[in-house]
Amino acid sequence: MSQSELPPPGRALVLDLVSFVGTAAAAVWFGWETRELVWGLWLSSLLIGYATLLLSVGGQYWFTRELAVKGEITHPAARAVARGVTIIIGLFSAAFFTVHFGGFHLGHGAFLNTFFPLGPTTDGAFGYLEHLPEAFRIGWPLLLGSLIASRDDLRNAPKETGFAKPYLNVIRMHLLIFVFAFASAARLDQRWLYLVVLFFYFFPFREIKRLLTRR
Repeated sequence: MSQSELPPPGRALVLDLVSFVGTAAAAVWFGWETRELVWGLWLSSLLIGYATLLLSVGGQYWFTRELAVKGEITHPAARAVARGVTIIIGLFSAAFFTVHFGGFHLGHGAFLNTFFPLGPTTDGAFGYLEHLPEAFRIGWPLLLGSLIASRDDLRNAPKETGFAKPYLNVIRMHLLIFVFAFASAARLDQRWLYLVVLFFYFFPFREIKRLLTRR
């Protein structure tokens, strides 16, 4: 059976396995160590989380627009007010998450750079920003794998009414950093880190359960 003929759970499982195997292969091929894993997670959390938040904000505006188009809001003045208020709230929400979510990662990056520097020592807590291209260079495989694994969150973000998922992923990233710190202190084999990260992030437990339940 070709991939295009697979039922939705099977197709999702294939994509998740591609993400898992591809990221594992990249870890081995590029010889990732703690620095690569940490900055790959940081980059994924920042970019995918921020995109999810913006899609959620945009989805709320679209929902209000649809109410007006379908006649739920019939009075022209009410339509104009609803759209205007939604645009204002949307812009405010986008600005809020840019400052709050982006600022959190900005400070978190400064913390990470203390232990896993991106480049030569720089002045100031945020001197690491000039070395962000290095974060992309070492973290793009993990970012790509995260993008595939997060496809459902991104696709469903415009339909969601809450903004919790990107922040839950930040908490997950924090927990993994504690794992990294323990592994480094215990001088564990770096392959244990690969195992923890790849299984924690990419192994398709949900899709396997879904497929077995359907069968």
